[in-house]
Amino acid sequence: MLCLNLLKKPKLMRLFGNFILIIGLLLIYSCAEQDEFERQKLIGTWENSFYSESLNLDHVKVYYFGNNGNYINYTGFKVPGGSNFLGYTMYLEGTYTLSGNTILLKEEKHLANLGHDTYTEKENLTEIEKIGEIPGSLAFKEKGSVLEITIPCSDLLSSICIPSTNYNRLNTISHF
Repeated sequence: MLCLNLLKKPKLMRLFGNFILIIGLLLIYSCAEQDEFERQKLIGTWENSFYSESLNLDHVKVYYFGNNGNYINYTGFKVPGGSNFLGYTMYLEGTYTLSGNTILLKEEKHLANLGHDTYTEKENLTEIEKIGEIPGSLAFKEKGSVLEITIPCSDLLSSICIPSTNYNRLNTISHF
């Protein structure tokens, strides 16, 4: 009864109405940044890159998702600001399944650079034990031009793990 009497007061009604309006706007704004996930928009090549000052190279991580449920994921280096790919540090292939925005990556081939060089040709990579199945979640941002992939950190790599990474859509499929 006390609450109803308080809400009858005009000043409190305006305050309550403003509070509801602010909450509504915050919800709309928080959802506006993330576009709705669509499977067909996933198909293609996605790249994350950053400049490594110590090597004077761009470090790249690439995902390719095929229409047939196969994927390729690799890391390597390229000439800063360019598209000239120099070599690999890791390469893996597998299959993926989707359920809404949840993805399950199943590794079938896992190659790594175990040599002393910073990067190497794919033929010089060494096959290592597959991780198996890797669950994650996907979200599109910036009208589908950015794909956010979130994969939980493993106990083995937790000290260097970055669980969410944004990838930019590439127009070409390369380096395979």
